[in-house]
Amino acid sequence: MLKAVLQVSSWQRLCYSFGASAISLVTAAIGRKAKNINKFEDLINKSTGLDLVILSPVDEISGLARVLIDDLPNVESMLVINVGGSSTEAVFCVSGDVLDCYSLDLGTKYLSNNYVNDDPISETDYNMMNTYIADTLAKAGFPKDLNVPVVHTGGELDFLMKCGCKLHDYDFSKNHPKIAQTADFINFVNDFKYLSSNEMYNIWALNPKWMAGAVACNSIALAIAQRVRANYIIPSNRNIADGLIYARERNE
Repeated sequence: MLKAVLQVSSWQRLCYSFGASAISLVTAAIGRKAKNINKFEDLINKSTGLDLVILSPVDEISGLARVLIDDLPNVESMLVINVGGSSTEAVFCVSGDVLDCYSLDLGTKYLSNNYVNDDPISETDYNMMNTYIADTLAKAGFPKDLNVPVVHTGGELDFLMKCGCKLHDYDFSKNHPKIAQTADFINFVNDFKYLSSNEMYNIWALNPKWMAGAVACNSIALAIAQRVRANYIIPSNRNIADGLIYARERNE
């Protein structure tokens, strides 16, 4: 805990060195789940003077969704997903409105720790992980057969372009110049899981420590895309921070 407080203090000093006039400190699922969060909040406040904001699942994803609605004015309906270490948030948007929000107990950290036991992941563990993901979606009552595009956020545009997923040019917006057909994303995910962390590093210079998380993230995104029968996938570099900035600007 002390290490985390020191890290936040270091980030605060860095922000001030760049002339920041306002700093917001936020946490999402990991903060919601932490048993010692009250103690951590007190330590942060005493060390930095900052108040820690714990985002609700709705706040976490709805701000990001509104950014994407502005980014993609020609997309009538879409499902926005953000896969995190502790949870996955999803929201269904129609005609510029943010509708149903879902917070799923599907995080890359849990999946990596419990299913990625080999490098690369074994076929048995991979199938078990996918079964767990499918069961979690079903228990959450996650919608099926929406036939809408899935916007896969959190740096996925850079990731898919770097790692060779077959993408097609599409004039969504300057921030979203590519799409992946669902069949092409399936092929990419299936090929990616067979690579070891060393192969990922040698081919794309990916941090080997991210291998397990990347495999888990791909699996979550694919399971959601298949469940809703996604027309295609829009990889996006937008993330939760964009939603927070958007909300702050609207409130000022």
